[in-house]
Amino acid sequence: MTRMEAARGTGRSFPELDREFHEVLYASLGNDLVLQLLAAFWTVCRPVTGARGRPDDPPPEITVRRHRDIVTALRARDVEGARRAMAVHFRGVEARAGQEPRGVG
Repeated sequence: MTRMEAARGTGRSFPELDREFHEVLYASLGNDLVLQLLAAFWTVCRPVTGARGRPDDPPPEITVRRHRDIVTALRARDVEGARRAMAVHFRGVEARAGQEPRGVG
């Protein structure tokens, strides 16, 4: 989170830190299949959904806030809060993934 906080000041997206956040988050489950599916998402889907800074990507401060909400709920062992925070975070991903392709580049 600290590196994301620092990177958000640049105003550009930080897909490497975003990916690392999710890998660390899901590694704690001890489920290799989940990690493999996450890797597949990043390899196949992420370039299409805006990792290159498309105008419809959320501003970096929103990504940081959404990640912080997830971490805060998990640290508090607030299951419902974590579910809500993850649902909010993934709604944005789902919305961008469902948009018409705009070409490569």
